[in-house]
Amino acid sequence: LNRATSVTGSAAAITNSFVYDAAGRQTSITQPSPVLNGQTTQSTQIYDDLDRSVYDPTAFNEIEGHLMQTGAFASIRRELIMRDDGSIDVETIFTEGRARGFAAMMGAGSYEGMIAGLSYYDRNAGGSLGGYSAGGEWSNRSLLGAVRWTQPYFPSTDDTLTAGVFALSRDHEGYENLQVGGEAGFARKFGKHASASLTLRGANNDTSAAGLPAWALGTTSYQDVALRLEGSLNHLDSKYTPQDGWLVKAWLEQGELSGDGAYGEAGAEATWIQPLGKSHWLSARGRIEAIESAAGGNLPIDKRMFNGGADTVRSFPERDLGPMIDGYPLGGQGSWSLAAEHHYRLAGPLKSVLFYD
Repeated sequence: LNRATSVTGSAAAITNSFVYDAAGRQTSITQPSPVLNGQTTQSTQIYDDLDRSVYDPTAFNEIEGHLMQTGAFASIRRELIMRDDGSIDVETIFTEGRARGFAAMMGAGSYEGMIAGLSYYDRNAGGSLGGYSAGGEWSNRSLLGAVRWTQPYFPSTDDTLTAGVFALSRDHEGYENLQVGGEAGFARKFGKHASASLTLRGANNDTSAAGLPAWALGTTSYQDVALRLEGSLNHLDSKYTPQDGWLVKAWLEQGELSGDGAYGEAGAEATWIQPLGKSHWLSARGRIEAIESAAGGNLPIDKRMFNGGADTVRSFPERDLGPMIDGYPLGGQGSWSLAAEHHYRLAGPLKSVLFYD
């Protein structure tokens, strides 16, 4: 029961064993073996996550699912062995996967135009179940280079620590902007549905006119340091293709702009989905946000809010619902949008959507 054996290629299996009595209380444990035969994951990390005083299948399912999401494992299998004395031997066997590699993407958007990206990733750097990625993306409007590090177990399975640096050049309608900076964040889950995060961000910004008059841009060269707090309650039935449930998010940000002083930002958004049968469902969403400078002056244009486009009001081009100068969007200090939709599944992944924004 206490083993770590090599399987195909560089993958390896790690086994944790826990023994529970007939009432489900833990009576003994088997410490994982040391690293063997190409195994990279630190066994004690897995052992600590699964060490429970009472056997709870739901808790084991959640932990195993969270570990699979790290990308470090190809499979996780649990076996229950009933003993003659009525106790239960619970074996959980983790098979490592290919945690390192390259990823490429291509796409297109109504605002960004063509999009392409290439990155290198390691999802289990040093066997810590944390990892990093480094890469770049290109579109008709932007060029991005970024390095990001993530540790999803700091200090527990409910916590995630992140850090990264980036350089982003964007060509918006009316102006161009270059940002170079970094950020560090901490996120925590509270049960199944609630989560919160705190992020510290800093960046150097340079903006130049490309159609807009210079006075409309606000401050064009500045440093931005901000602390952002976000919270959410997520009761949607799926992370990627929800068809039932609701989601509420809210955020507060306090920052400092060199030359313009302090500013504050707040916002909230909500989504509600109601199924009407197997093939169709209703949804509604709303979003409101505002930003205010303590000095009351003209905020830099890249700190302002814009409306219109695929995620807000779809009858307007991206960012074009709001104040305009010489045909270019100027942005503002407040924004809100509402949407109602009826979804109907036609066949497989194909569906039709009737919407009102």
